[in-house]
Amino acid sequence: SLDGVALSSTMTCLGLLAMPTVGKYPYVDMWDTETKVAIRGGEPSMAGLSERLPPPLREALASHGAGPVDFFFAVHDVSKLVKRRLPYVLNVLHHAWAYPEVKPGDRHGYSDPWRLGAFTFEGSGVQPSPTVDMAFQMLSPAPIHIHPQPRGMCCSPNNGRIQLVGGSGSGNICWFYSVALLLREGAKKASRTCVSLNWLLLEPLDGLDEALEVPSVPELLQRLAAL
Repeated sequence: SLDGVALSSTMTCLGLLAMPTVGKYPYVDMWDTETKVAIRGGEPSMAGLSERLPPPLREALASHGAGPVDFFFAVHDVSKLVKRRLPYVLNVLHHAWAYPEVKPGDRHGYSDPWRLGAFTFEGSGVQPSPTVDMAFQMLSPAPIHIHPQPRGMCCSPNNGRIQLVGGSGSGNICWFYSVALLLREGAKKASRTCVSLNWLLLEPLDGLDEALEVPSVPELLQRLAAL
């Protein structure tokens, strides 16, 4: 964590940390994806963060009245799920971040006006799914629902879909930014906003486990940049 909030202490009853992640609906096997790196950094305002975001993303946040941003960087190993079957459709889940205090039996999100979007660039290896429901290069209204089901809780609906096609270079790393923003009717500023830079590993990344054996986030980022 860069803001003193230990992500390891934010596990929800959904079996997910309170951060954006990826999975395959209906999310039966929580071990389908493995989160190798999860870093959170809070921003007191958009001033500092905006300078380091790509212009299309920065413009979208500004036009929708983004307030203080929760920024995440995550590396997810999806090799067991994808098994090199490209193109492959995954779901982006913001549920645990949107409702971190969820309890068994709760229902959330049915009256909340969330806006979601994915931002990709040349060589990212991520495209809209054949059945488009995740906005790309922009934000659009999208539901984030949590509800009970027999023997557990459910993240729904089956939306937030993206398609992996293989990244540049070796093609083993796909990447994209995901955004979730809660802007209530009549409000000029969003009450909650998160931006996540996501790396998706189609194959285990050589040297990653060794890179994780460092005592600080800055050192970790330096190691990752060198892989």
